[in-house]
Amino acid sequence: MKEYNLSIKDWALVIIISTLMMSVFFSLGLFALQNQFRKELDQQVDQALTKIQDVVKEAQVTLLYLNSLNVVGCGPITLKEMQKTLFDSQYIKGISFKESANSICNVGIQNTRTTKKTSPDFIGPKKISVWLNTPLSIFDFEKNAITIEQDKFTAVISEVFLKHLTAIDASWELIFLEKDTKRHIEGTPNLFKEVELGRHANDINALKCSDSISYCFAISSTKKLFYKTSSTMIFIWFICSFLIFIISFILLLVFFERYRSIESRVIRGIRKNCFYCLYQPIVALESRKVVGCEVLARFRDDKGELSPADFIPIIIKRGRTWNFTKKIINQFSLDAPHLKRSGDNLKVSFNFFAQDIDSGIILEILEKNWLKNEHFTFVIEVTEDEKLSNLSSVEVLNKLRSNGYLIAIDDFGTGYSNLRELKEFPCHILKIDKTFVSEMEDGAIRSSLIPHIVGISKMIDVAIVAEGIEYGEQQAALIKLGIDYGQGYLFGKPMKPEYFRKIFL
Repeated sequence: MKEYNLSIKDWALVIIISTLMMSVFFSLGLFALQNQFRKELDQQVDQALTKIQDVVKEAQVTLLYLNSLNVVGCGPITLKEMQKTLFDSQYIKGISFKESANSICNVGIQNTRTTKKTSPDFIGPKKISVWLNTPLSIFDFEKNAITIEQDKFTAVISEVFLKHLTAIDASWELIFLEKDTKRHIEGTPNLFKEVELGRHANDINALKCSDSISYCFAISSTKKLFYKTSSTMIFIWFICSFLIFIISFILLLVFFERYRSIESRVIRGIRKNCFYCLYQPIVALESRKVVGCEVLARFRDDKGELSPADFIPIIIKRGRTWNFTKKIINQFSLDAPHLKRSGDNLKVSFNFFAQDIDSGIILEILEKNWLKNEHFTFVIEVTEDEKLSNLSSVEVLNKLRSNGYLIAIDDFGTGYSNLRELKEFPCHILKIDKTFVSEMEDGAIRSSLIPHIVGISKMIDVAIVAEGIEYGEQQAALIKLGIDYGQGYLFGKPMKPEYFRKIFL
C-alpha cells in the first residue's frame, strides 16, 4: 500500500472534507427523497379530492335527475327509475323516496330504515342537505352512512370510501367550506387548521382546496413515517454517500500529496512570491574591502524553507527559468535602496540560466531597463556546467557586454570549458568553485589545479573570485597564488539587504 507523506493537519483536512462531502451528498439525497415524498402527499391530496368530487358529483346528478322526473307516489315508474339510477351509480348504495316526513319506499338497501338528526350537518350547493354518520339498521348490524337529501329523494352513501381516501398511513382531515366556516367531515380533527398555521413544521405536509367543490383536504406525515416508508432508498443513498466519502478521501490524498510536494510548492511559489533574496559579500582578499555581492535566491512558504538544490532543478524541469529570474530581479529592485553606497559602484552578481541566454530572452533586461541603476555595476553569472549550446549565445553575451554588463563564469573548473573556449567566450570574471578551496588544506589534486586556473586567467586577462572561503589560512594561501577576490562565510554569510547595509556599507 502506498504511503502518503502528509502532516497530521493534512490528514485531518482530508477526513473533514471527505466527511463533509459525504454529509452534503447524503443531505441532498435526503432532501430529494423528502421532496419526492412531499410530491406523493400532494398526489394523495389530489386523489382524495378527486374521489370526493366524484362522490359529490354522482350524488348531485342522481338527485337532480330523479327530482326532475316529478314522480308521484311509489309506483312502478318511480321504483324503476330509482333502480336504474342505483344500478348506474358507483358510490350510492341506496335511494329512498318520500312525499311526507317519512320514507315511503326505497331501493338498494332492503328493509332499511334511516334515522336522521333533525337538522343536517351542513347544506351544500343546490340546497342539498347532508347528514354525516347516519345510523342505518341493516338486518342485525348497525352501520353508519352519509345521507344526502334534495326535495323528495334521499341517497345513501357508504362511509367506506372515506376510510380509503389515502394510501399512506398518515394523519389527514377532510373539511367542508361553509361560508367562512371550515367544518370537519372526516379524519383527524383540526389537522387542516394546524397545518395551515404551521404547527406541523417539523412534519411533511400537504393541503389543498378543490376548485370545483367546497372541500379541502390536508395530510401530515411525521419524519418517522417518512424514514419508515423510504428506508430502502435512504439505505441505498447512504451506501452511495459512503462511496462518495471513499472516492473523496482517495482524491484528496492524491491532491494534498501533490499540493504539498516540493514541485508544487516551487511552481506555486513563483506565482505567490515565495522567493526572496539574500546577499553575500564579495571582497578584495588583501584589504577585505567589499567590492560587490552575489544575489542568492531563497524560498520560504507556509511549509518552511527549500534549498536551491531543491528548487533550481524543478524550475529548469518545468521551464519556468525566466519567470523565476524576473521575480528575483524584481525583488532586487525592492531591496536596492538598502544596497546603495557612496563612492564606487557595488558590483551586483546575478545567476542566469543558460537556456535563457541561448534563447535570447535575457535581452529583455535591455529592452525594459530592468537592471539599470547608476549605483550598481551588474554582473551576469553563467554556471560553467550549464554549457551554452550555440554561437548565438556568444552574440547575446557580447550584446550585454557592450551595454555595460560584466560576464562571469560561475563554478569554474567543474564544467566543460577549455582554454580555446574561454578565449572565445566574452567573460570578465572566473569564479573558482568552492570545492577547490575546501580541499586546499588536504593537498588534493583538485586544489592543485588552482595555480593553473590563475595562469589561464592571466592569459585571457580576467579577474578571479574564489568561492567558499571559510578560514583565514585559505585566504592567505589564495593571496599567495595571486587571487584578488574572494567570497565565503569568512567574510559574511548570505544576509538580508538591511543587514548587509548595516555591516558592510
